[in-house]
Amino acid sequence: MVSETLGKKATYSSIVPYRDHNVGPRSYSKCTVRAQDYFWIKSQQSKPLWYRLASRAIIGCTTGLLRTIIGLGLVKTTVVNREAFVSIITDPKRIAPVLTFSNHISTFDDPAIWGVLPKTITQNPEYMRWTLAFFSMGQVIPTIRGAGIYQSAVDLAISLLGYNKWVHIFPEGYVNQNGTIDRFKWGISRIILESDSVPIIIPIFHAGLDEVFPLTNKHRYPVLFSEEKKHIYIEFGNPIDLSKTLDEYNYIKKERLDIDKNELDIKFRIMITQRLSEELEKLKINYESAK
Repeated sequence: MVSETLGKKATYSSIVPYRDHNVGPRSYSKCTVRAQDYFWIKSQQSKPLWYRLASRAIIGCTTGLLRTIIGLGLVKTTVVNREAFVSIITDPKRIAPVLTFSNHISTFDDPAIWGVLPKTITQNPEYMRWTLAFFSMGQVIPTIRGAGIYQSAVDLAISLLGYNKWVHIFPEGYVNQNGTIDRFKWGISRIILESDSVPIIIPIFHAGLDEVFPLTNKHRYPVLFSEEKKHIYIEFGNPIDLSKTLDEYNYIKKERLDIDKNELDIKFRIMITQRLSEELEKLKINYESAK
């Protein structure tokens, strides 16, 4: 349904019935549900000029917050492998979509971590990532937490990869400030397995935003002033090659008609999430060894 409506006129009655806000662990007010449904529709329509300009402004303001904090000298920053990542995103010859994923340590991870990227990316919606979160202005795909891997938001992420876009995922599915990387949800595996073309998959590890935006802070404003400067660390990993895994999956799906499709999907979702988790753990080890 989503791939058919992408870029076409979408209406409240044609899309919203597919989105059940009550299937997840959280309950939302009618006002919140209506607002999210509005942004969900907007995420699938051809965007009017005012929406594109507003989206660009929101991306610029939110990514600019970290840039401003850095510029004022309020935090220390270490960024690893940024230029290699930027070259992939801006490569005019790139014919594959990009799928990035990272740990999730604060409510402001996205878009704060993009504040270290050049303005040529953050102020250009054609380059800038799409991510699964609550609202869509600013190129965010409204997602219902707990609704599972077959919800429409995941369908839309798959569709965007079909247009060679950049999609970002927080595969843990929640803000985790306990210092570990939790088990990945299967949504990212489904996106990879069902994408029309194999995406360039890049892990991103970051640290420090949990201290700037601690969940213990009721009002969520940044905590910037302490005895020592906060240190924000961001490492862009190298692309992960899953071609052999995907070739094996596609071969079995096509040739082994005796294999249960659901069991096959589960097996490969586990394989992929384990591999991606291991790659992110490697970046975490790099950070801890450099401290």
